[in-house]
Amino acid sequence: MQSNYNKANLYQQAYLRAEKTLMESGMTVNDPKQANTIRMAQSALRSEIFANLGQSEFQFPILTNDPSPGSPVPTPTSTEIRLKQQDVFFVCELGFYIYCARTNGGNTSWRYVDMTFPDPNLIGGAWTPGFGLNLAQALWTTGRLNVQVNNVAVTPLWPIKNHSFVPQNQILGNAIYPTADPSAGGFATGMEVSFNPVSYDSDGRAMIWPNWLLNGGNNNQYTLTYPNPINALGIAANAQLWFVLEFHGFLAQNASSIMSMKK
Repeated sequence: MQSNYNKANLYQQAYLRAEKTLMESGMTVNDPKQANTIRMAQSALRSEIFANLGQSEFQFPILTNDPSPGSPVPTPTSTEIRLKQQDVFFVCELGFYIYCARTNGGNTSWRYVDMTFPDPNLIGGAWTPGFGLNLAQALWTTGRLNVQVNNVAVTPLWPIKNHSFVPQNQILGNAIYPTADPSAGGFATGMEVSFNPVSYDSDGRAMIWPNWLLNGGNNNQYTLTYPNPINALGIAANAQLWFVLEFHGFLAQNASSIMSMKK
């Protein structure tokens, strides 16, 4: 994990490279004296794709008007932040997560929990009892991301295992309010209760170098591939899982006239 100092330094360098790219294209950046200056600031994008159990390949929607084939809900979802066609995004870090929108039994309370590892509390809910938890790790360890821009390979293979993080303390079911009576579903008074120690400013994220450039005017193809259809990975039949890519870096508004694929 990068220290806060090192990450700040890397982001500062990335900003200067992004600024140079824009200026070499004849633009000014964050200059209040110029009416048509490009506004650039640190920001994030979030793309989500439904994990259809019969598939082994998933293409993430990047732009606001990109389709989401097979989605059981209208898209973009309420938690997506996609790129506008007139904007450019310089990617410094990539995050990969999985969330469970609906368990096998219909529970939707896990909708906003971004997992960096198969959560044991979802055995029977998202993972098949007995063997699902071990198999589900393959969603991280065997996944590969391919990045193409205008049908040209920018990153032929990015291992999803780069984003796997296993919390050393896992939240215990029904343990938020301990009771003195374990038989009532709680835990004895004084017993330590732990939440998943996931820090989303670092866990599940990896630095991208060279930095990717997402241009709203390009055909940006981010394709996640597994060796086999994911219904073989211990996922409960009626669970609804979603794959998530989070891009962290710098958003340059109204700068999509830059057509270079990366810097």
